[in-house]
Amino acid sequence: MIKQEFQKWLKNDAKKANGDLYSDSTVYKYYSSIDVLNREFELDFWSFTSFENLIYKRDKLYEDPDFIQKNITGNHMYSRAVETFIDFIYSKGIKELKADINKIEKDNTLSYDEKNSYIESICNIRNPQFQHNFRKELLKEFSGKCPICDINDARFLIASHIIPYSDCKIKSEMYRSYNGLLLCVTHDALFDKHFITFDENGNILINNTINKSLYEFLNINTTQKLDNKYLTNERKECLLSHNSTFNEKND
Repeated sequence: MIKQEFQKWLKNDAKKANGDLYSDSTVYKYYSSIDVLNREFELDFWSFTSFENLIYKRDKLYEDPDFIQKNITGNHMYSRAVETFIDFIYSKGIKELKADINKIEKDNTLSYDEKNSYIESICNIRNPQFQHNFRKELLKEFSGKCPICDINDARFLIASHIIPYSDCKIKSEMYRSYNGLLLCVTHDALFDKHFITFDENGNILINNTINKSLYEFLNINTTQKLDNKYLTNERKECLLSHNSTFNEKND
């Protein structure tokens, strides 16, 4: 069943980085590659028991010398097929979970606190799925680069929450991408510890405890700002909360 769903998703929903759908030949190569890996490495990706189990199988496969050689020979087609399959599983799970959360939010028989409690439980239980989707959406929105310094290597980019999980009054904001920024590791660390923030116009604000002699080393300066296209009303609201904590620590 999963195999047929994966094939259908590849054909109708999956998209390349440029937004184009996959060709029929690519669709065939990807799902048949999973078949090959299942058979040759006894993985049975089609019958994984959990998301954690799926990632475990992927990681063990990537450590196998025989797979490494096969993947190189195949121009990394097999690893691309595996990563695409994982994207499919995550997107499938996120779609179902968002539907569950929307149902909870619209349930008028539940109190505000009950809704938040149920949503928080779902978010915490399914954390790997939400984190994966949260990062994926931010990578897409920010075109795969830090909006402050333009670093575009995904290994050094963090999907940074503006309002931390624990401080989200509306628990569905735990996974909404508007409650996030894609930042390089340096700017993420500064933002997370409230050494920098951004005002409603996107201008960077720098904590006055940071010596200006460190600005160049930390890659910050007073002219940096977020592009207006990232300043949605929802993200501005989240930034207001971050600004408040920043101002408290800047006194």
